[in-house]
Amino acid sequence: MSGIAGVFNLTGEPVDPALLGRMTASIAHRGPDGIQYAIDGFIGIAHCKLATTPESLAETQPLWDESHTCCLALDGRVDNREELARDLKSAGAVLRDGSDAELVLKAFLAWRADSPRRIVGDFAYVVWDSGSRRLFCARDHVGIRPFYYFTDGSVFLWASELRPILQHPSVSCAPNEGMIAEYLADRICTRDETLYRDIRKLPGACCATVDPRGTSVRAYWTLNPEESIRYKRDADYAAHFSAVFEQAVRCRLRTRTAHIGAELSGGLDSSSVVMTADRLLSAGGRPKLRTFSLVFPGLPCDETPYIQAVVDRTGVHSTLVPPSHASASDVVRQVEDYADLPDYPTVSMADGLRRAANAQGTRVLLTGYGGDQWLTGDLFYAADLIRSGRWFECLCRLKDESRRGRIDSIPMAAFNYGIRPLAPQILRRAVRRFRGGSAGPRFPWLRDEFIRESNLLDRIRYRPPACRRFAMREFVETLGSGFLEHGFDMMDRSVARFALESRHPFFDVRLIEFLAAVPSDQRRRGVIKFVLRNAMRNVLPEVVRTRNGKADFGRQFIAALECLGGSGLFADGRLSTSHRLNLAETRRMCAEMAAAAGAYNNRALPHTWQLWLAAAVDLWLQKLPAPSGRDTLTGCLAPMET
Repeated sequence: MSGIAGVFNLTGEPVDPALLGRMTASIAHRGPDGIQYAIDGFIGIAHCKLATTPESLAETQPLWDESHTCCLALDGRVDNREELARDLKSAGAVLRDGSDAELVLKAFLAWRADSPRRIVGDFAYVVWDSGSRRLFCARDHVGIRPFYYFTDGSVFLWASELRPILQHPSVSCAPNEGMIAEYLADRICTRDETLYRDIRKLPGACCATVDPRGTSVRAYWTLNPEESIRYKRDADYAAHFSAVFEQAVRCRLRTRTAHIGAELSGGLDSSSVVMTADRLLSAGGRPKLRTFSLVFPGLPCDETPYIQAVVDRTGVHSTLVPPSHASASDVVRQVEDYADLPDYPTVSMADGLRRAANAQGTRVLLTGYGGDQWLTGDLFYAADLIRSGRWFECLCRLKDESRRGRIDSIPMAAFNYGIRPLAPQILRRAVRRFRGGSAGPRFPWLRDEFIRESNLLDRIRYRPPACRRFAMREFVETLGSGFLEHGFDMMDRSVARFALESRHPFFDVRLIEFLAAVPSDQRRRGVIKFVLRNAMRNVLPEVVRTRNGKADFGRQFIAALECLGGSGLFADGRLSTSHRLNLAETRRMCAEMAAAAGAYNNRALPHTWQLWLAAAVDLWLQKLPAPSGRDTLTGCLAPMET
């Protein structure tokens, strides 16, 4: 992952080059191929280069246009290069080198604020327009590449990570109690805030215009709720899916090195990516794919048989790696390095895998991330069927769910997922209260006064999007989830430490639009990922294609919590979050999790996420400076260790 950072002095004061240098020094690990600057009076733009495509080898950023009027810094990759280049030429643009940066800059010159909508790929970029004295910022459709910023009316700062922004003396480390509450509740809903009160995020599918008059943020893309794709046969859906999925994989195979890597878990999603990528590479006469897999010998979560089935079918070069276990000092160092929460244990357990990929000269890792988000589906398709008068089809679908053990009672499922969702919200709320149910979510491990003071319930209040189909609502809610972008931010910074770039074919916006438009039973019909399973027939090994369930890695959380102090971590007075937590309830949850771990059989352990987030937030708070100290985290000026 490359990195971008910069300063826009809205008052017209010249940029301090030393400040820009400190900002890039704090993310120097993102620029192993060089760090470059462009300073134009009161604006300074920096780019930390990680070259991962053939075109990026000769690319120079920050990149000025021919008239030296507009300057771009891009962290990202363009996946619709041919289409974008063709449209630009039709608009009269002249391309000098065909690099991704050139394409994005010329797209801005041609279409201005409409430019990010026309780009398919993972990106976060800024363009300085010296003619209008405006800065334009944009983040990709899903929010895969991070974009943090700070503004107080006199300066606008931006960066790919939090650390550079904290170098400016105007930036306070004051905590954001609202976001702390969302993290402690394990309900990360807000997309444009961070744990710091004054530092914000640009949400995915949004762009911003910055000038001395202020900062204006707007969305440039949303799913079309009226889009619909209908075929008569399941085979036609599978064929259409295969074409879009192959396109999503193919455009992510550009790499500057001879070999391209892939994470192979043995699950349906990553295996589908590996099988498709291997076929495309072989057809192009390119070297075999290199796969990297985590293995857990002797544990129920070990997926070695599924991994081996894919390796045997393809003949790819396979590297098996045991999970990494972070020590207490590792976790503390992550907090200091990131100026943020430490990695989730399920993220840091792959550090050894990424280290192995880097050691083999790999710079790109394909993943299967996204299959669960877009292909799992939910039972609310019953409401769509009932709304359209297809009662018999609804009962047939639910009967199939029951036969496969996914629901216990067909009548109850028909009521809960088919009839009740169609009732007005005010009626559902009244029935719930009449039956003695809670009017909203409960968080017994949080103190009531903290819930009130942080305005938690209003921050996470469910506001259903205006969608006629429940299937479309599912997609809109996922795209609008703060947790989705939080996960990308965490994955991005973790992978960047190893000079790697993760690429996610399942998050290709064209694939998302296709899956949102097909009937919901193509995603879930008795089994989840129905259309993917059909598309991979005679492609995947049957043992993988027909598998149900996923490995659970709850033990990673247990081990991480133990290294930080285990049950003693939640003793009275140990946590700086103690005035936010109900410690008696937290200790009870800890004991319940430990008891379940003793009978672990690959089922999800209770409370792991809530307890880990409580410990993680506490560590972050401990590293905040004292009120009399400098408003930046300990270690923020030191280079990040890798």
